Amino acid sequence: MKNSLPYFVLLLSILVFQSCKKTEEPEIPAEEIVAIDSLVTEKPGGLYGTIYRNISEVPGLNDYEKQRGAVIDKNKDSNGDFKYGLSQYGNDKNYVIVLEELVREPNNPKSKYKILDTLNINKLNIDEFITFYNCRLNQETDSEIIAIVKSQGNDGIEYFNNIIKAWRADTKTQRIVPIKDLKGIDCINEGYGI
Repeated sequence: MKNSLPYFVLLLSILVFQSCKKTEEPEIPAEEIVAIDSLVTEKPGGLYGTIYRNISEVPGLNDYEKQRGAVIDKNKDSNGDFKYGLSQYGNDKNYVIVLEELVREPNNPKSKYKILDTLNINKLNIDEFITFYNCRLNQETDSEIIAIVKSQGNDGIEYFNNIIKAWRADTKTQRIVPIKDLKGIDCINEGYGI
């Protein structure tokens, strides 16, 4: 019996060690990680591939209203037609910017839209607004830029340069990606000269 005591202690130690061992968390794929700050929630791919004509057909977005849209003037298809666009939808809580591919069906003059990526933006302050298709980078028009701009309260300014946050609707990767360096970005003041 005395000889079995060390074996018993060893067995008990192994059991205690195994039960205290940290269990490994399953690794979350990068596309499922949600980065959250006070202004923006970015969750790529949540609606990827959804094809729709009207936003009310998209589960989870049926309580949103279309606020604006524009085509991205890069990468036209073989017929010379625009291939990508951006749409902004909103409700009383937030905005959703959708990077979409225009889908044309034979014998149907009305395009449908395939969701490639989305960007959720919380409601903004009264002096902030979202703009796209009318921004520039280093004074060159860049229709892929999406920006949150702080109004400078002066209709005499042709371009706003107080950019709070910006993204690129990258038509090569078909993703909306953050722009870290905001230097050189400005966006047209749509009220200029009115």
